[in-house]
Amino acid sequence: MNKKGFTLIEIIIVIVILGIMATLALPRLAAQTNAAQGAEAMQYFGIIKRAAATCYEATNNFSLCASQAALGVTTPQNSRFAYSFTAAATSLVITARLGSATQHEITMVANDAGVTQFMAPSTSVFQGIVNRTGLTSSIAAAASANAF
Repeated sequence: MNKKGFTLIEIIIVIVILGIMATLALPRLAAQTNAAQGAEAMQYFGIIKRAAATCYEATNNFSLCASQAALGVTTPQNSRFAYSFTAAATSLVITARLGSATQHEITMVANDAGVTQFMAPSTSVFQGIVNRTGLTSSIAAAASANAF
């Protein structure tokens, strides 16, 4: 008797192997998605940082630079982030939030001394991106030191 085809056990083994491979690949795919989203915010922060420096040099007061209109910048087209600006005379705080959860948040703080820090909550999916800037601190540490 000449059989053609696969047995049930062979098919089950192939499905299990594919399932294991998918289980290993999905977390890496999610990490790449987070990295791309964080890179979008960091690129926009670079634009804002240059515009804020120019605005501060002209006005000597960050509170006059507390909006996208004052800085002469616009939110990137198709951006998934909502940006909020808070300013005092000597500092500018900009937060990019993806959705409503703080775990999807990056904050940039610039001050009159020319120091810029990028921060993210310790539970943030963007913590790795923020750490790569070399200008980081945790939100909790900054708040306790009254950096805002």
